[in-house]
Amino acid sequence: MKRLFILLLFSSLFANSDKNPDHVIFEPYKVGVSQHNGKACFEYRIRFKNFPKGQKYRVSTENLRGREGSIAFQVNEKGKPIEISKDKIDINMRIFGLQNLHFSEPIFFCLESFDGKTQIEKIVIPKPIEAIGKDNAKISIMLLSSTLDLFVMKCEGFKKNEKVKLIGTSCHEKMEHCFEIASDPLIVSSSPAVIGKTGGIASYTIKRKNEELKIIYPWGDKMRGYSPHK
Repeated sequence: MKRLFILLLFSSLFANSDKNPDHVIFEPYKVGVSQHNGKACFEYRIRFKNFPKGQKYRVSTENLRGREGSIAFQVNEKGKPIEISKDKIDINMRIFGLQNLHFSEPIFFCLESFDGKTQIEKIVIPKPIEAIGKDNAKISIMLLSSTLDLFVMKCEGFKKNEKVKLIGTSCHEKMEHCFEIASDPLIVSSSPAVIGKTGGIASYTIKRKNEELKIIYPWGDKMRGYSPHK
């Protein structure tokens, strides 16, 4: 069978490479959704705490295609992060608007000090695709490439060494794999691409002892304009 439906299991796919010697708190959080030019704009703020006075930093947002923009700020005598510009805005109050997003697409909020000693990255997914179990175990999917054909699925909140069956589908193809949840989270890396197709609808189902968790997600050209409610 000609196929390119690939599955890999990892206990950890993204090693934490953050550098945070001052133990600062850098937490993006969603505050709402607005409409701009007929499109949804996901609005985020960032919570800044415990930043050393006088230090200068740069915060930026990035998507899978590259950096979208950056803002420099300095921590004043009161410990507030103030934008280095004529407006001198408290960065805690700044709204970061995110538009033109695919379902499961990540946005990276990055913080770096001018001296390079502090480097922190946080990931948000404004339009998540996920399924949650009765015990709050969760599976979710995240886009991993700008070509829209590589993803990771995260399994979190499962019981240690819980035995499950994973069923993956993409177009006419299907795979099954039985394994134990050896870590929390467990990362499943997959390319749902099928030879001869430029896009399609794929799914993951986790069969547990007493329930099934299933997510359905698009890939390739099917991601453009996709809505799970259609």
